[in-house]
Amino acid sequence: MAHLPEKATHVPLSQIAIPGTHNSGSYGIQESSPLSLDMNYKSLIKVLGLFFKIPYFKWSVTQKTNFTTQLQSGIRYFDMRVAIKRQSCVGLLSNSSIDIYPCFFLVHGQYANRVSEELETIKSFLKHHPKEVAIIDFQHFYGLDESLKSIFKDLIKKVLGEMVEPYGSQIPSLAEMWSLKKQVIILGYAKSFDELEDDISVQWPSDWMQKSRPVYFFVFQGILSPNLDYILFNFTSGLEKLARLANTVVGKWLDGLKHLRGIVITDFSVLGFPGFARKERLGSQPTAHRAEEFWSVTLVNGVGPKCRTICASAVGPQFSAVSDFAA
Repeated sequence: MAHLPEKATHVPLSQIAIPGTHNSGSYGIQESSPLSLDMNYKSLIKVLGLFFKIPYFKWSVTQKTNFTTQLQSGIRYFDMRVAIKRQSCVGLLSNSSIDIYPCFFLVHGQYANRVSEELETIKSFLKHHPKEVAIIDFQHFYGLDESLKSIFKDLIKKVLGEMVEPYGSQIPSLAEMWSLKKQVIILGYAKSFDELEDDISVQWPSDWMQKSRPVYFFVFQGILSPNLDYILFNFTSGLEKLARLANTVVGKWLDGLKHLRGIVITDFSVLGFPGFARKERLGSQPTAHRAEEFWSVTLVNGVGPKCRTICASAVGPQFSAVSDFAA
């Protein structure tokens, strides 16, 4: 980010191109990882598993590279889904919050790594690269009551501490982040476990590009989302095959843009799409175009049931209010 044009460092972060990963921590899922609270059709899948050897992890893993490699490859937006793992979590029997920290895991159908471990990785990278900024979006929480959410916020403050910029009414620029010596922006969305993923604020660009939302980042999702029917009829396949289709479309879309403002996320963003971050950085120059001119994108239908390629969601500072992260 230190190498961006001077002009780009003085506009809100939402006005420059930022590469990200979808379900960033899913690389930590192994074939033997237990099913997690967010798994839709969990009971049905368990029953089917008695008769068929379904490789769940092929439909859970959306990234193959760890956070260090993602950061080194230019990824600056991290999509995280968090669940409490009650099995074997002795910390839940303790009155001490710190004993519960290891119970928070990243999930995507199955349990991945501990949240604390991944945050420490991001912290370490940022300490060695003081002009880099990471956006961490805690998209969903599963199995967390208000007490556990409070403990989770304490965990974030303990690990990232003064790195977090508690913005409220206005998204800061890179220059402002540098002057404040801040390197992390936290986003969050409290979502109940029984809501469907498509119920969140996901919209086609035409639905919002006429509106002014100064405290929102816009996330373009270059992903394909299969439903249960698609998985059952293609259960020996996996998300990586779909990602190749989606990434081809996203690559052509990025190549066709003169400028890009916003976050773009894909599956298998580093190994499966090695030019991803580079392509986005080429479009990092801010412009003065009106929004309806700027967001002129080509929407392409996906392959398979309930699949989509490029759509957009708005994420704001619901979880990063000053009261949550102010020193």
